[in-house]
Parts: sequence; C-alpha cells; structure tokens
Amino acid sequence: MYSAYIMKLTILAVTRMQERRICIAGINENGKWVRPVKDYPNHFEEVDLVDKDKLPIYKNFNIVEIDFTRKLEKPPHSEDYVINKNKEPKVIGNFPLQKRKEFLISHTENDFFADHEGEPVRKILNEANRSLVLVGPVDIRYIVIE
Repeated sequence: MYSAYIMKLTILAVTRMQERRICIAGINENGKWVRPVKDYPNHFEEVDLVDKDKLPIYKNFNIVEIDFTRKLEKPPHSEDYVINKNKEPKVIGNFPLQKRKEFLISHTENDFFADHEGEPVRKILNEANRSLVLVGPVDIRYIVIE
C-alpha cells in the first residue's frame, strides 16, 4: 500500500470502549479533526497504543506523525482515516503543560454552535457530518470554593 496522507496529529482523545476497543482522535496541523483507524477491524486495541519499545504513542498531547493510506469510504465518523499498517506512527513531540491551555483555546469551536442555541449537540454534529468538536466554557454560572 502506498502513502496517501502523512499528517501530524496532536492527540486529544484516547477512549476505551466496550470489548477492549479503543478510539483515538486528534487535530492535525491544519486544525482538522482526524480519527486514525485500522483497515480491519477499524478499532485499536491496547497493543496498538505503544511502539516496539513499549513507549506510549497515542497519549493525550503527544504529537504523532502518522502515514495514512486513505480516508475511510463509508465511515461511522466523517473524520476516519486508515493508517498505513506498513509504517509505524512516530511520536515527534509533546505539548508541554504550560502550552496546552493556549493550544486548546486556539482550537475551540464555540462558534460552531452559535446559530443552533437550544438544539442537541448530537443533532448539530450529525447535520454537519461530524462526530468531534472542541468547545470551551462559554458562561460561568457560579463558583463553589471550599
């Protein structure tokens, strides 16, 4: 298989689902959400999260260079891209703690919901053919300090 896309993803989600399945998502260098998936089965498993030296690859705020073969034809999520199984993903960096807030703020998509007040998030994302969005707090109603 050939390489169709090489992307640098900042990993923002590693979700453990039922049946030992793992979902991974991140934002690429163009600010777009990408979900790396395997060709078949599409989901990742625990063994896929580390490299040959057992170091974590898919860890929040890791910057990972991934070689993809294609966008998934009929994805369950519009952000799905199939990884090239012949080329290992490579961690090329990690956002330091003091820069994470700035990164997250610069990638929030609060405006995505601006014209949809009161509508369910699922409906809004579905109509936009998306499954992922990063939002920040919009309104602080009260604070409890103990």
